[in-house]
Amino acid sequence: MTERHEAEAGRARLASVLIANGSLTPDWLPTYHAVPRHWFVPALVWPGQGDGVRQGDAVNRHADPGDWWRAVYSDIPLTTQ
Repeated sequence: MTERHEAEAGRARLASVLIANGSLTPDWLPTYHAVPRHWFVPALVWPGQGDGVRQGDAVNRHADPGDWWRAVYSDIPLTTQ
């Protein structure tokens, strides 16, 4: 899967989740799609839970790009440092 395809698929999945849980309304979709989340996420992140608890080990874009893309486009907080 190419990076572009991964980004588009991830954004679509996350948008669906955010609309379903009421965090995003359809009128914000053009803005949501205009600013890709992955542009702002560093190569090394620690996925977490809503209560601030880390879920596991760091995810490195270069070592495991699939896990990194899934983390970036999941409805979870990401610790960056």
